[in-house]
Amino acid sequence: MADTNSNGATAIHHLLRVGVDVVVFTIRDDALQVLLAPGAADWSLPTDLIRRDETVDATARRALAEAAGSGDVWLEQLYTFGDVHRVPGARQISVSHYALVSADVLTATGSRAARWWPVSTLPLLVLDHRRIIDYALTRLRNKLAYTTVGFQLLPARFTLSELQRVYEVILGRDLDKRNFRRKVEQLDIVKPTREQRAAGSGRPAQLYRFVATEAPEAIGAPEPAISAQPAVQLARISPVLRRRGRVVPVAPATEGRR
Repeated sequence: MADTNSNGATAIHHLLRVGVDVVVFTIRDDALQVLLAPGAADWSLPTDLIRRDETVDATARRALAEAAGSGDVWLEQLYTFGDVHRVPGARQISVSHYALVSADVLTATGSRAARWWPVSTLPLLVLDHRRIIDYALTRLRNKLAYTTVGFQLLPARFTLSELQRVYEVILGRDLDKRNFRRKVEQLDIVKPTREQRAAGSGRPAQLYRFVATEAPEAIGAPEPAISAQPAVQLARISPVLRRRGRVVPVAPATEGRR
């Protein structure tokens, strides 16, 4: 198809392809890890092109299911990467997403070739996938400051030490145990269960569950800028909640960066 630009020259409109890339985070071996698929000489995020008969979200979940074995996990649209030359020889933009999954949910990946990599020791990645992962990690760290998104990386029953460790692994630094637990108690979003877990030769650890059933008014400041240093505070309920051990979306995701 041809068109004429403002200078009177004829411009050729190449086919524009729209795809999705999904950053899948979990915590394994006491480290934040991301799921990658191997290529000829490098690795990539779970990715696919959007089909004419499906939504962007459906494509993201399909790519996630093919790589991870399930698409029924916490998933949020991240950002649209559309640099003109991001894919050599083609014009393709990526509506990137990121997903959080507890290690006890996915015991194996859908694609046998896919594997988990610690974000601190990533292999060589294709295109701008390292940039996408870095952006997703920054978004995740920021969201810890004003949502309870960290609960998506926990099993249905967890100890307070495990909850704190999720925050420490993501932020990359230790937190004060007393202050962290006080903030969790103030929000009243976890309740003790009748279960305990043996912890070596010490006393059994009390197990808790996430009990929020609705999103209350935000507490504290609004969402920080993507470059802001995240504060260590739990402020409001995530838009995705756990009910009976399942992840239940409360409202549909909006398009573009949020």
